[in-house]
Formats: sequence, C-alpha cells, structure tokens
Amino acid sequence: MQSLCLLLALAASAALASQVQVTPVQKVVQLLENMKEKGTKEMQEEEVQYTKFKQFCDMTLREKEAAIDEAADKIETLEADIEKAASEAERLGKEMSEHQADIEAATAEKEKATAVREKGRTDFQLTLKDYSESIDAIARALKALKEEDKKTALLQLADAKLLPDEARQSLLDTQGPAPKTYEFQSGGVISMLEGLQDKFVDERISLEREEQKKRHAYEMLAQSLDSQLAQSKKEQEEKGQFKAKQLQSKASSEGDLGETKVEKQSDEKYSTDLAATCSKKAAAFAARQKLRQEEIEAIEKAKGIIAGEAVAGSAGKHLPSLLQGPKRTALAFLRSEVREPQSERVARFLQQRASALNSRVLSAVAGRAAADPIAKVRTMIEQLITKMQTQQNEEASKNGWCNAELASNKATREEKTDAVDELSSDADELSTAIGKLGEEVSTLSRQVSELDADMAKATQMREEESAKNAATVKDAKEAQAAVAQALLVLRDFYKKAAGASLRAALSLSFRLSCPGGGPPGGPRDAREGCPERQEFPGTGSAQVPRLISLDSTGTLMRVRRPIGDLYADALHRVRPDVQVSAAEMTRVFPAIFSRQSSLSPSFGAGGCGCREWWRAVVEGTMGGAGIAVSDLGESFEAVFDDLYGHVFCGQEAWELLPRTVRSLESLREWCAANDCVLGVMSNMDDRLSVILQNLGILDKFDFVLTSYEARAEKPSAIIFTKALEVAGLAPTSHALHCGDSYKRDLIGATSVNWMAVLVDEAVDKAERLDMIKDVSVDHLLNMPSPGAWRVPHIGHIEGLLSG
Repeated sequence: MQSLCLLLALAASAALASQVQVTPVQKVVQLLENMKEKGTKEMQEEEVQYTKFKQFCDMTLREKEAAIDEAADKIETLEADIEKAASEAERLGKEMSEHQADIEAATAEKEKATAVREKGRTDFQLTLKDYSESIDAIARALKALKEEDKKTALLQLADAKLLPDEARQSLLDTQGPAPKTYEFQSGGVISMLEGLQDKFVDERISLEREEQKKRHAYEMLAQSLDSQLAQSKKEQEEKGQFKAKQLQSKASSEGDLGETKVEKQSDEKYSTDLAATCSKKAAAFAARQKLRQEEIEAIEKAKGIIAGEAVAGSAGKHLPSLLQGPKRTALAFLRSEVREPQSERVARFLQQRASALNSRVLSAVAGRAAADPIAKVRTMIEQLITKMQTQQNEEASKNGWCNAELASNKATREEKTDAVDELSSDADELSTAIGKLGEEVSTLSRQVSELDADMAKATQMREEESAKNAATVKDAKEAQAAVAQALLVLRDFYKKAAGASLRAALSLSFRLSCPGGGPPGGPRDAREGCPERQEFPGTGSAQVPRLISLDSTGTLMRVRRPIGDLYADALHRVRPDVQVSAAEMTRVFPAIFSRQSSLSPSFGAGGCGCREWWRAVVEGTMGGAGIAVSDLGESFEAVFDDLYGHVFCGQEAWELLPRTVRSLESLREWCAANDCVLGVMSNMDDRLSVILQNLGILDKFDFVLTSYEARAEKPSAIIFTKALEVAGLAPTSHALHCGDSYKRDLIGATSVNWMAVLVDEAVDKAERLDMIKDVSVDHLLNMPSPGAWRVPHIGHIEGLLSG
C-alpha cells in the first residue's frame, strides 16, 4: 500500500514537473530506480543484521539449555543430600535420646548406691563406736577387778553395750560373802572378760575390713558409673554436634536448592522469552523481506506503467507529487595367748601370802608377777596392726585416686585424639569447600564475562536496529506527507474525471488487488505476471480456510451492564451499609485494567495466576472509587468470590449479541460441509469456556483458546500459531480470524498471513455483503491488506464464504 501511495505521489510530482518544462517521465523513472536500489540495499543490510541476531539467539539458547540441564542435575544431587542429611539427623536424634536414657539410668543407679553407702557408713560408725566403747570398758573393768575394786568394775562395764547378759550376771555373782567362792568367781570373770575383749577386738577388725570392702566396692561402682556417665555424655555431645552439622548441611543444601531452582526458573524463563523473541523477530524479518521484495516488484512494475504512453499522457495533463582393683593385701591378724593361767595363779598366791604374812617383799614380788611383761609387746603389736591398717587404707585410697586419674587421663587423651581427628576432618572438608567455591567463583566470573559480552553484543545490535528504525520512521514520516499530498492530487483529479467505468476500475484495484498491484477484473495486460494468491470469498475459489476463529467479547458477546454497577451490586449484597459510586468504579476500571495488563500480561499467565490478577483489578477499582479494601476485612473476600466465581461466569454479567446463535449455526453447517475447524481465540482468562457454556454456545465450537492458556495475547503471532496447533492443522494452513479490534484482530491476523474479518457496527447494516466490496476508496484505504474485510456482524461471514 505504501508503495502504491509513493507511486501516486511520484506520478503527481511528475505531472507538476511537467508544468515547469521538466520531463516528468524521466524524473519519475529515475526516482523509481533509486527507490529500487535503496530497497535492495536495505534488504541486504537487514539480512546481515538478522543473521547476527540469529547467531546470538542460537548460541544463547544452547548455553541456556546447558545451564538448565546442569541446574537440573544439581537440583537432583541437592535433594539427595538433603534427604540423606535429614535421615542422618533423625538417626542421631534417636541415639542421643538413648544416651540420655543411659545417663538418667546411671545417675539414678549412682544415687541409689550412694544412699545405700551412706546408710552403711552410718551403721558402721555406730557399730564401730559400740565395739570401741565396749573394748575400752572391758579394759577398765579388768583393771578394776585386778585391783579387787568390784564396784568400779561394774560401773565401768555399764558402758559396754555389747557385753552379753551372762557376763553381767557373772560379775554380779562375784559379790557373794564366801572368800573361796569369790576367789574362784573373780578369776573366772576376768578370764571371761579377757576373752570377750579379744573377741570384740577381732570383730571390730572384721567390721573395719568389711567396711573397707564395702567402701572400695562403692568407689569402684561409682567410678564405673562416672566413667559410663562421662562416656555417654561425651557421645551424646559428639552426636549432638554431628547432628547440628547435618542440620546445617541440610539447611545449606536447601538454600542452594532454592537458589538453583530460582536460577533454573530464571534461565527457563529467559530461554522461553528469548525463543519467543527470536521467533517473533524471525517472523517479522520474513514478513519484512517479503514486503520489501513485493515493494521492489511493485516499483519495477510501476516503472513500466509510468513509462507507458497512457500514464505519461495523464501525468502530463493532470498530476502535480509519502557436626580397675587393689588387692588389698589382706593382713592376717596374729594373736598369741600371752597370759599363761599358771603365772596368774602364782601371782595371786604370792599376793595372798603377802597379805597373810604382812610381807612387803612378797607383795612386791606379787605385783611384779601380776604386771604381765608381755602386755607391752601385745600393745606394740596392736599398734603395728592399726598402723598397717591405716597405711593399707591410705594405699587403697591412693590406688583408687591413681586409677581414677589414669581413667580420667585416658578419657581425656581419647577425647583430645577424637577432637584432633574431628578438626582434621573439618579442615579437609573446609579445604574441599574452599576449592569448590573457588571453582564456582571462576565459573560465575566466566559466566558474568560471557553475559557482559552478550549484553554488549545485544546492545550494539539493538542500537544498530534502533538507528535503522529511526531512519525508517523518518522515511515513513516523509512518505506520509507525500502520500497526503498525493491523495489531495488524486482527489482533485477524480473530481474532475467522469465516467462509471473509471470509478469501477479504480474501486477494484483498491479491493482485491494482487501483490504486484494489478487490478483484478481489469485489462488482461495489467494482470500479467501477478502471482497466484489465496482466492476469497466464495466456496468456488481455489483455496478455502481450514480454520475459522472468532473473538469473544465484542464479537459473540458483550457485558450486559456497566462494570461499576456489577461491582456495586456484589458489594451491597455482602455489605449493604457501604456506600459506593458505581459510576466512579466504571470510570476508573479501564485504567486499572490497563495497568494490571501491563504489569502482568495475559491475565497473570506464568505469574500470579488469573484469580490473583483479577483480585488486584477489583481492589484497584474499588480503591479508585474511595473504598478502602482493608476496611472491608473478610467481607472483601466474599465480594470478590461472588464476582469472580459467579457474576462474571454467567448471564448476570454477559449476554450474546443479536443473531449470534443463528449465525453460529450457519457457520457450523458450512464448516462441517467444507472440512473446516471452528473455534474461539480470545484475549480472556481461563473462565471463558464456563462463560460460553452458561450462554449456551460452547457446543458450537471445536476448541476454545484463551490468551491465558497460550501465554500470549493478540496481536502476538504466538497465539495464532497456537490456534493452528490446537486445531491440529499445519502451520501453513489457510485460516480466517474474525474480531472487533482493528489492532488485536485485524492487524494480528494479517501479520501472520491469515485472512481477517473486522466486525464493525459502523458499516451500514442495510448493505449486502457484495455491496461492501464496492465502498469508497477512503473506506478501503483503512484496511491493512487485500485479504481483509469489514462486516457489521458475524452473520455476514457465511455470506463471504458462500460468495
């Protein structure tokens, strides 16, 4: 079209030039030749620029694919590490609980043994005290008896708690009057007491030995329990540290896993976006190349036409210019009977004779005989035995202390050895981690450098493209001015020209012209060389569409009432006390909708999701009308659920356009007869099928495709390609799209070589379809390509198809 306008402008320029005595045909031909050369040069430059961009796309997509695969492997490894660390931490936790149970049991056993030992020690001290007091009392009683002081002897024996009752009775019997009997009885009592004294000494020694054995056994048990406690606590602490390390490793792996997933998602999104961008640019490049080629062909044909006599004549006339036991050595108690009974009788006899004779000499001899010279030896032996026992106790205590110190030193040595091993292991792990991190730093540095290089390269390419686009825009603006001027010239010319045949020929040339610009239905020589094109309308044409897609809103259905009224009604059903302006919500809704579409295209596809998308729209709309959503509290959730899940899913908000059902039935019949797929392709969220079902027309279609599902909105080529894929057709299949938006539907369809029908109520509803083909030149100049038509309602599509 632009080429055609330029052609007209050049023709007009040629005509004006002729008026100032310049040959117009020569200048126009030269200008067309310059345009052809410039177009050819631009095609080559754009091809070189696109080749660079395509190399960038291919290399970057391969790198991202490798990075995604590497991230997937890393994620699998990290998940295994996390599972292993969690299992190990759980096992260590159970073992720590077992150690805690062992610690509690050992502590309870030690406390019980300590209580028994304390009670035994108390009983021993009481019993030892009784033996010591009894032995001391017997010794004093013996001395008193030997001095014939029986009353004192009886008093001394009062403290002997362990003295048998028979011995006490024998002492009482010594108080009888008969001297002979007394002499006999006193000697027997002394012998008895001495025997008891020896017995008590032996029993006290046995008691001390037994106490020493019990104390030693307790000390050994306590030492064993202490060692067990220390070992259990040590193992518990070590396992606690190891568990902490496992949990730390798990947390670290989880952090790495999260980062890796984010990086992988980012790479996947970048790769997807880049692939889409590359695909889009490839399609745009192909389209531009085709357009440029067609432009060159058109220029070439225009040269031929302008050089002809008819154009030259008309130009000249009318046109003017676009984490152990001691032995206790047992000391045998050696005791000998140092008192001979006969010596005692001699001493008593001498004492009796000394008393009877009143002889001091005999009395002295009797005293020496009774002095018992062996007593000192016995005392020395007893002292020696006591000293040896004391030394033995000291040695046992020292031995126990040594054993405890040895055990403690051994435990400390083992603990330090384990600590050294553990620290060495930690050092090795840290060294490995440092090396790994160093490798990662190197890798990341390399990737950053590569990204910087790619960014610089992409920036350079974008700057070149921007400069190119700026030049194109400049040329377009200049051409626009030329086109406007040319249109003025043409309008003036055709006002002067008369004849229905000329108007009919020009009308057809603007209508279904071939790429070369030849007018269908015109002279045979003007159509020569025109390439074969998609014939339409009419079932009798060479090619018919294999897919017909319809837009929804504005084409099949419309919102029944203003948005603000629907929002206000839903709010009043939940909170009748809240006052809101429905008109204000209707006023702010388009801006909120547009802003949310810019922030999250395709109703939140690949992001927040369509429910959260619409939540943001409703919040913004109500907020814009002065309703603070935070003040509504839970009421807002009820309002939003009603709007999202009820109102805007059925007939409360939507209604079909007039004649929609009848028109769809006709289209359904035509598609069934001509092996054509009928579907809906709309910039809507995933509730569209529910809406169509509630409106009763879902069964009319073979498929329903929304921009939310395609993750792309019209006029993007992605959703049109997705429609062919969903319909099960080849990418090159002929297709037709019908909608009410010039940019989204008409431009979107024609940019991917689809036929397009624009539903426009501005077209006179009284006109028949074949009459729409013959509307004025100004009307058809608004259409983007010859494969596009404008109808007032979808009911006219069947007429287009049927011819």
